[in-house]
Amino acid sequence: MKTEIEHISEVKKKILVEVDSAVIQNELDQAYRELSKNIMIPGFRKGKVPRGILVRRFGKSVNEEVTRNIISRTLPKAIEDLELDPITLPVVENELIKEGQDFRFSAVVEVRPPIELGDYKGIEVKKEEIEVSEEELKEELENLRQNYGTLIAVKDRGVSRGDYVIIEYEGFEDGRPVEGLRHRGYMAKIGNGKLPEEMEEGLLGLERGQEKEIVVKFPEDHINTQIADKEIRFRVRLLDIRDLKLPELNDEFAKSIDNDFKGLEDLKQRLKEELLARKEAKRDQELKFQLLEKISDSVDFPLPESLVEQRLKFEIERYRTDLQASGTILKKEEFNKEVLKERFRPLCERYVKHSLIIEEIAKREGISVTEEDIDKEFRRLSERSGKTPEMVRRSYQSEGLMDMLRDRLFREKVLDFLFKNARVIPSQSFE
Repeated sequence: MKTEIEHISEVKKKILVEVDSAVIQNELDQAYRELSKNIMIPGFRKGKVPRGILVRRFGKSVNEEVTRNIISRTLPKAIEDLELDPITLPVVENELIKEGQDFRFSAVVEVRPPIELGDYKGIEVKKEEIEVSEEELKEELENLRQNYGTLIAVKDRGVSRGDYVIIEYEGFEDGRPVEGLRHRGYMAKIGNGKLPEEMEEGLLGLERGQEKEIVVKFPEDHINTQIADKEIRFRVRLLDIRDLKLPELNDEFAKSIDNDFKGLEDLKQRLKEELLARKEAKRDQELKFQLLEKISDSVDFPLPESLVEQRLKFEIERYRTDLQASGTILKKEEFNKEVLKERFRPLCERYVKHSLIIEEIAKREGISVTEEDIDKEFRRLSERSGKTPEMVRRSYQSEGLMDMLRDRLFREKVLDFLFKNARVIPSQSFE
């Protein structure tokens, strides 16, 4: 076997492989011997069918199978011989083998770029002291009240800001229904931006059972290509109005949340501690990200486009799923992927660059995710979910989330390493 390499770019290589005709002949002979043993053709005993007949009947399929076998065996060897570090599956270009001839094929593969890291230990970051203000605690208490509120039907007035409405609607363009713009039983809060502004304004004052036509003009770059840069006329019927009744903030409310609370002050103390812990965790995550950004800014290397495209697909799909989960109106059916790709590309390029840096640091420092790390994470997740670690693990396995879990733990271990080896200076030291 002969191998050559063409350097398309620093991260894209073309592998050229040539397999000697003698090897091809040997593979073909073996394939036809196996075929003869297992095939039944009238007038011939098993194993005694002349090769010429086998070639006429099965030659194309045999050549295809032998071609696949040769490529699957020789390509990994070629990659190893050329000392390449591929990060994507090779894209193979080939014709079928021909008896008595050498076989040539090529494969284009993207490889890990060379990364010349400087000193990534001892990087200086500023650590701010975290406090919880009375205003933040008040907001946390109000959010808790919202969570424990009860939606009460409103019958004696029209829609006001802050109300929850249940509507049915259908969208029309030039008098024709627009596919996907029809819904019954859709709930939204007036004022939170879930509905288009024109629709929110049009619903104000409307009473239960009333109908109204509301015109919405959508921007040219709207992600739903069906309605981008179009004026859509909605026929809307108000099915119900509901007002959120909030519980009083007193000792009884606190005790209803946790029997261990003696009163409201215990609830406030718990919320303050939890909020402080969340703010400190968020600060530490931001510090880790700052460390990674400083390392990223100090080094430059080309990014494999396939990794960027892979991340773009992930971000666009996550965006679509989030919209569906939130019930956001008019953004589910068709998306302008080119607009989304342009929007998400800088984010995805930064993610890929960070990922390659993390992998390089892990390689140098011998950092990896162990089974002990995974077991520990499942124990942590079980405490939050109320399920056993085994149940959580089975859930991750059945939903195909194990690779995503390993990737997250891997990133966290490397970022923890950087944080532990950084020069973290209290904010007052800068004053």
